[in-house]
Amino acid sequence: MSSKPHIRLEGLAKSWAGSRGVEQVDLCVAEGEFVVLLGPSGCGKSTTLRMIAGLETPTRGCIHIDGVDVTGLGPARRGLAMVFQSYALFPHLTVAENIVFGLRVRGVGAAERRTALAKAVRLTGLEGLEARKPAALSGGQRQRVALARAVVAGHRICLMDEPLSNLDAKLRHAVRQEIRALQRDLGMTVLYVTHDQTEAMAMADRIVLMNEGRIEQVGTPDEVYDNPATAFVATFVGSPPMTLLPAASLPQALRPAVDGTGAADILVGVRPEAIRLAPRTAETHPAHVTEIEYLGAESLVYLATEAGTLIARLAGRAACHIGEAVGLTWSRQAVRAFARSSGRLLEGVARAPLDASPQFAVSE
Repeated sequence: MSSKPHIRLEGLAKSWAGSRGVEQVDLCVAEGEFVVLLGPSGCGKSTTLRMIAGLETPTRGCIHIDGVDVTGLGPARRGLAMVFQSYALFPHLTVAENIVFGLRVRGVGAAERRTALAKAVRLTGLEGLEARKPAALSGGQRQRVALARAVVAGHRICLMDEPLSNLDAKLRHAVRQEIRALQRDLGMTVLYVTHDQTEAMAMADRIVLMNEGRIEQVGTPDEVYDNPATAFVATFVGSPPMTLLPAASLPQALRPAVDGTGAADILVGVRPEAIRLAPRTAETHPAHVTEIEYLGAESLVYLATEAGTLIARLAGRAACHIGEAVGLTWSRQAVRAFARSSGRLLEGVARAPLDASPQFAVSE
């Protein structure tokens, strides 16, 4: 992957009648990189993508592609392909006609169109479907037609806006693997919008997590998961997400050591896989088991405490029962500390993988 900035956003913002949609987005995307814009509905991720595509005009800021300021250029002059949630296929055209439609409009010759079509159909697994109309295709096949159309466009940058949201879970898994493989094969730069953190974690080279029009954190999937920059990131990424507890409610042994910060000003973040069940002692956090979900390879154990509900992810079948009184423990190095006031990650706290060994023996 090249370190050359393929796309650069500087101070990008968008507002409507005083209502802010995106505010101060600064981002560099390298050539050949797969970057996912992730966040809840209304966070500004699709608006950001539409500004890059030229479908929305920024209120302020600028967009550079290959070092050229394209902020004032129309969509057709930006050298981008785009794949939408709705597929945007012509119902009266065949698969082949849909795929090469853009080439025909641009006056590309018939021989070149046939060559491009054959390559796109092969890459997207659409062989034998060229003569069908969209109504005769499954949702996954329609999305592949949209991908094939992006491939034949020959653009080095592809923008994807929630392309898999209309597919069922099993098909989403298969198609996202196909998209990632296609991106690698073609060396395309991809910006991909989704609200689905599983898609983001599985596909991204880097994740751009947005909230309320701003970027909360940019990082690789493991960076965002292991070291969330804010309490919002901690509770958004992960399924189940990280639990935040007031440090003052925990035994001293379970609090992170943060110089110069009192326990009353700290929220402790704990991932479900870091929590272990142990006998109740002065050094464990008291809890009651309220629910157990056995998922085969693992169990999710729901735990009620005075500080709130926690979820522990345990391997196999959990050796506990509903209503049981237990103690909870985790390694100090496996927790993350956040400032209660700002929600920002507190620096100077020991780091370790979030599944680090607990300080105490596991009861199960």
